[in-house]
Amino acid sequence: MLEKDYFSILNLPKKYDVCKTNLDKNYITLSKTTKDPALLNEAYTTLKDDYKRANLFLDLNKKNGDKISADFLNYIIDLEEKIEKSDFDSLKFYKNLLENKIKECKTNYNDKSFLKKWKYFLRLEKFVEEKMEEYE
Repeated sequence: MLEKDYFSILNLPKKYDVCKTNLDKNYITLSKTTKDPALLNEAYTTLKDDYKRANLFLDLNKKNGDKISADFLNYIIDLEEKIEKSDFDSLKFYKNLLENKIKECKTNYNDKSFLKKWKYFLRLEKFVEEKMEEYE
């Protein structure tokens, strides 16, 4: 079975940093002539999302990483509990903290341990945003 190569489908170089302009342009051009629009849409949505693209990039390069440590999981649980009890100003602090953690993961996208952490930080960031909406 052939693996899906989303980079080739959209005529883009196989690298993490994708030019979003070229991605959009190639998608629009190819959408007019493709015989498999579902595959093209899947490729486009995957490459447009930083986290999904990082996962794909690591899968293509077959890099393995360590498992998530118990210390990190305890940190995540502790952070989630603090977020749960936070007022609006504290939520802004945690949103900024998580944005920085995600930025660090993006910088280290080629390290699978950061990619695994990224998933947790994205989930917590969404949790913070939901909590902030409760104050609006």
